[in-house]
Amino acid sequence: MNYRKVYRDIMNRAKIESRAKGGEIYYESHHIIPNFMFKDRKGRTGPAGHLTGECNDKNNLVLLTIREHFLSHLLLTRIYAGTRYEPSAKKSLVWFFTLLENPNHPREEWYKLSRSKKYEKHRELAIEAIRDSMVGTMLVKDAITGKKIGRVSIEHEQVLSGNWVHWSTGRKNTKEQTVLQSKRSSGMNNANAKSNITKQMVVDAIVQYVIDNDKCGDYLLRKEMDDAIKQELAVSVTIVKNRFTGGRDELVAEVNYELSTAKLAAIKYNPYYRGEEQKKKLSSASAAYKWATNGIVNVRLMANQLTKFLEENITYKQGRTL
Repeated sequence: MNYRKVYRDIMNRAKIESRAKGGEIYYESHHIIPNFMFKDRKGRTGPAGHLTGECNDKNNLVLLTIREHFLSHLLLTRIYAGTRYEPSAKKSLVWFFTLLENPNHPREEWYKLSRSKKYEKHRELAIEAIRDSMVGTMLVKDAITGKKIGRVSIEHEQVLSGNWVHWSTGRKNTKEQTVLQSKRSSGMNNANAKSNITKQMVVDAIVQYVIDNDKCGDYLLRKEMDDAIKQELAVSVTIVKNRFTGGRDELVAEVNYELSTAKLAAIKYNPYYRGEEQKKKLSSASAAYKWATNGIVNVRLMANQLTKFLEENITYKQGRTL
């Protein structure tokens, strides 16, 4: 079959008839020369075509019935089979069916009447063809400028060299940009560092937290100290720790000195604090094991091994001797 001739016949018949939207017959607009063949795709994604000009020019648009529209997209998959436009043509056919699945779309009634193995076969073949066309390829952009290139083979020399990267990859800086960015964001130049915060301000924040929460004389947990710093100063705990060489121990000593001068009981720092999430993880891991003992020796086993171990070692029983 001459697919191009059949396609032209459909286009010509539609153009010579006085067709208009809004009448008794439902019509859809169709690009005679497919949109995907133009360099400027007017907001649509995908690789650019080779044609210049306006794809939405009135001379390139025609009104088709739903059935004509389906046949046109089907014919385009035949016409461009084996060319660079095959994936785009088949993707358009899939999109045709995707819209049909919208219950509010005008095509829905036609699709219900036309739903058959024949139409489903075309849909599945189109999806399969698109999937096959993407094997061994990826969408790329220029690593430096970020300009989108399109879909290419993963073995393309520009991909292998690193000049082209996947579309989702962050923009790659030049060496000069990397050095400049590092200088701007390191140390006290970092916007989150808050260089105006002094050790005294940190100590005062912890002291205030201890007093407000009636923690004098108690252990100050690591989480509580972190909360005091974050709540009172709105600064990263890591930044505070790195800025003051003595770390938390030195801060506790400073806080105790401040409290003693105010005649308040000093606090004690508990460096072994475990958060609720950490406790849950440890408890879950511990539950996977069981202990067996003969009164002298304790043996730690996987829980699912305990029964067999006790059967083979009659002097042992479940439990642990402290």
